[in-house]
Amino acid sequence: MARVPPPLSRVPAPPVQPAEQPAPGASGAPAVPAALPVLRVVLVLSLGAAVSLGLTRFAYALLLPPMRADLGWSYTLAGGMNTANALGYLLGALATPLLLRRLAPGTLLMLGAVLATLFMALCGFFVDAMPLLLQRTLAGVASAFVFISGGLMAARLGASQAGRSGLLVGLYYGGTGWGISASALLVPVVLAQAPGPHAWAWAWWALAALCALCTLLLWWPVRVLRRSDAAASAAVFASAAPPGMAPSPAGAESRGSGSASAELDGCKSCGVPPPAPRMESGHGAGGRHAASAETHPPANAPAAPLPLRALAPALAGYTLFGVGYIGYMTFVVALLRDAGMSGGAVTWFYALLGLAVVLSPRLWAGLLERSRGGQALALLCALLGVATVLPAITVAWPVVLFSGLLFGGVFLSLVASTTALVRHNLAPAQWAAGISAFTIVFAFGQIVGPTVVGAIADGPGGLARGLWLSGGALWLGALLAVRQRPL
Repeated sequence: MARVPPPLSRVPAPPVQPAEQPAPGASGAPAVPAALPVLRVVLVLSLGAAVSLGLTRFAYALLLPPMRADLGWSYTLAGGMNTANALGYLLGALATPLLLRRLAPGTLLMLGAVLATLFMALCGFFVDAMPLLLQRTLAGVASAFVFISGGLMAARLGASQAGRSGLLVGLYYGGTGWGISASALLVPVVLAQAPGPHAWAWAWWALAALCALCTLLLWWPVRVLRRSDAAASAAVFASAAPPGMAPSPAGAESRGSGSASAELDGCKSCGVPPPAPRMESGHGAGGRHAASAETHPPANAPAAPLPLRALAPALAGYTLFGVGYIGYMTFVVALLRDAGMSGGAVTWFYALLGLAVVLSPRLWAGLLERSRGGQALALLCALLGVATVLPAITVAWPVVLFSGLLFGGVFLSLVASTTALVRHNLAPAQWAAGISAFTIVFAFGQIVGPTVVGAIADGPGGLARGLWLSGGALWLGALLAVRQRPL
């Protein structure tokens, strides 16, 4: 891990800016040159979110019906495929901070994207359950590498742009919706044209090809940001060097390529969440990270214990959110197809759901900023519960369309609500631990949800009863979360 030379610690800090309007580069992230096409960089970088969640996780809902019909799966086993993916994501999220101590975020992003592409393709070569479960697990690990490292890069870029942090990070997360919409348009076409006997295998290969294309495109923002970091680091070294001593270009380049580790440690020292929890739990914390270095506690400053008992209502509510939302995203397409909805209608439903995800990051920003307790988490859980049960009540097209738009417009903001709650109620030194706690309980909910909902769907009442369970979990989560009081 690259170390910042001692002279840097004696460089006078710039004047402290207001927390919500940070000065460029004040967070410790390199200042981005004005010529850098920031919006284009973030939009292309958002393909990482498209690969990691939109394609690797949520495209499976479109493949579940044909795979189940062809392979004779129960709904329990079909749900287990997404349980395996969520388990892999948790393992990858736990490993990512360790890997970022040795690898630059751009390197880990590209590695994860290549591995996700490989494991998606391999899913088309197996028909037995165990190899497919293994592939889904490994794809989950790779997707965590992509999503978290890409999110870290977006957050660092946002920290260098005064007043634009929330927009830039939100654009990155919105890439999840692009992946959902792209898979909705691609998979039905491939299934209609693919030869038998296992036509669904061709859909996996098509999704892998789309992941490969996204991976190639991701190289551009990685290269641009790497050059920007190197240039900014060289400028910092030049300003910190003693008079008459030229800075080492090699040293500057080393810090530029290895800045992920330094950034990670620096974030920990000022209490900003480490990459894994932060990326899974949403966006909106970038502005806090932009305070002057003079206000940061020492790296070895002990943090106060996390008030887990006081946060118990929100933690319980967020666990049930993980159970409920993933049940809908796993089985809603299967329910619609079993109910006789046409392939074209299902395609439009899922594509528009993805578009709503893209547009959602800015819809609830005001609510998240005003809510100090669990009100935002509770309200969004309740709305998501409504969206979840509507297809179980009727598959009338207007109702189903409303369900998809409401679901897509809510679920990413619900994720962001926990970050807002942590920021509003905990000291900066506790942010990492707080968001880690929310990340862990959310992961367990995602792991449990698909298998439990699938097991219920195998009994009387079928998938409709399974979605009612998902909706009930979300409403119970809302009732628990509303009990969360400001600390």
